[in-house]
Amino acid sequence: MRRLPLKEYGNPRVRRERDRASLRRQIVLLACGLLTAGGFVLAVGQRFTAVRYGYQSEQLRAERARLAAEREDDDGGRRRARRDRAATLNIFLRGGAKLSPHPAAT
Repeated sequence: MRRLPLKEYGNPRVRRERDRASLRRQIVLLACGLLTAGGFVLAVGQRFTAVRYGYQSEQLRAERARLAAEREDDDGGRRRARRDRAATLNIFLRGGAKLSPHPAAT
């Protein structure tokens, strides 16, 4: 860095010459720092999104298990109801056949 005297003044002062390489290095360093900080911000955003998706998938898994259990209960209830209706119908047919003087047409 060279120091040059000012020629305008009677009492010459020392002034610095601009160091363009230093300014360039500082701009590059600032750009790299901003890029790194931006990368960390994006990574944090992705992490929060992943955690939120994890909670949502956990809730959906629990709801799917609840619905599957509910469907099994409904299927079991429907089968039971069909079986009970068939048994009741058979009981009525047998009882009706005993009471009826005419055989039932099948």
